[in-house]
Amino acid sequence: MQAKQFILLRLSRLYPLHFLTLMMVVFLQLIYLKQNEFFLVYQNNDLYHFFLQIFFISDWGFENGYSFNGPIWSISVEIMVYIFFFITLKYFGRSILINFLIIFLCIFIQVSEILHYPIVLNCLSLFYAGGIAAIIFKNLRNKRYNKSINIFLIFLIIAIPFCINFFKLYTLDYWLVITMLIYVPIILFVFSQDFIKNKITCSIVKVLGNMTYSSYLIHFPLQFSIILIFSYFNINMPFYSNYFFLFYLGLVLIISYLIYYYFELPIQNKIRNYLNI
Repeated sequence: MQAKQFILLRLSRLYPLHFLTLMMVVFLQLIYLKQNEFFLVYQNNDLYHFFLQIFFISDWGFENGYSFNGPIWSISVEIMVYIFFFITLKYFGRSILINFLIIFLCIFIQVSEILHYPIVLNCLSLFYAGGIAAIIFKNLRNKRYNKSINIFLIFLIIAIPFCINFFKLYTLDYWLVITMLIYVPIILFVFSQDFIKNKITCSIVKVLGNMTYSSYLIHFPLQFSIILIFSYFNINMPFYSNYFFLFYLGLVLIISYLIYYYFELPIQNKIRNYLNI
């Protein structure tokens, strides 16, 4: 797949809902500002940060903090990592050694504190750790000893957390980064295999997978809307109620399902048909 095609496919998947939720939060923040004379949660809601959000660069280091629909930070960093990925792919090719080198450089930069931008460095490290898992998976697929490897890796998935706790590895500097770079590829390798055979289970997993992006971006606007509704009717919000929490989670899932199938998917298909991709 060419870089241009990949970028267009990803943007057609990511951008429509990003734009929708951004506009929702702008509208909700204006209402809240009028009522309270300050913004809710994220305070950097000015024109400058709006344009950073519009162009998916809200967390590239140009910002003064989180703004508008704050959770979009991870997608912004993801876009940066994609760009870096295709640059390295073009100039250095596909090699597991490149993956290891980039991971090593990210860890070295964090340990030496040359740059203090852990979000991007961690994202790069985990992205290329996933790349290592994909390369190994491709090379070992359908090998006769693949079953033995899977059994051993499943054992490691269970054993590593116990080892971290028993040897108190969490007390070491940068233990999380180093552990995740070992643990994440193992998990990705094991669970990327086709081990679910039941069609109904596959359908459920597929639906839940499709809802992840919408549930991620809609949860803050939904929280915001609930706050405004309770405020309008002058009702105390039951923050510590388990029933209210379950109601909120259920609402997130229902709305996420409806958003994906009646907004995301149709507009995504229209964009891709228009661009002929």
